Amino acid sequence: MARFESWLCAFLRGEGVREPFRDLGGDVSRFIAVARYHGVLPLLDERLKHLERDLGLPPALVEACRSDAATHRILEFARRAELPRVLDALAGAGIKPLLLKGGAIGETHYSSAALRPVSDIDLLIRRSQKAVAEGVLRRLGYAERDGAAGEYVSYQATWARKDNVEVSHALDIHWRISNSQILAGLLEYDELEPRAVKLPRLGANGYGLAPPDALLFA
Repeated sequence: MARFESWLCAFLRGEGVREPFRDLGGDVSRFIAVARYHGVLPLLDERLKHLERDLGLPPALVEACRSDAATHRILEFARRAELPRVLDALAGAGIKPLLLKGGAIGETHYSSAALRPVSDIDLLIRRSQKAVAEGVLRRLGYAERDGAAGEYVSYQATWARKDNVEVSHALDIHWRISNSQILAGLLEYDELEPRAVKLPRLGANGYGLAPPDALLFA
């Protein structure tokens, strides 16, 4: 696994192309599993499309890259319709969520968010607006998933719905940045919000953490 990860990191950074593929043999499925685990098959597909040379890629790897890339383009197309709807509805209730983690990084550092797969979207809000946000999400058809609860147990809740084409949308609503008591108060919403940056692809109400805050959060 380590050699696969090292090559993937170098290749995706745009460094010299090494060609371990010809010697993969029975390790093709393991290589695909490693790349899929790290969520980089769509990015690998994008990188490979821009190379003119023939790397002698195993057909199974080419197909895995193309398949994952296509799947995440479809999911991103659905999310592109859904997330602005949620952000606009929350804004209408006086709430300005800040995108966290991969959902924000996909907007700020990738040509397409489909190249940065995510399983859910993380949004940070004020603790005092939690009940209002819950009401908005219910009106939009979301339901809260079961999870750990308690004042000092969890500072987030997951809300989910399926749209009319059966694509699942999951939102992790955070009112503190971490469930860890040590880290939870390190960065507060009211400190982060004035430095928030626009995420234009998400419409008028798309905002994420400023780069220094995003780095510290990560």
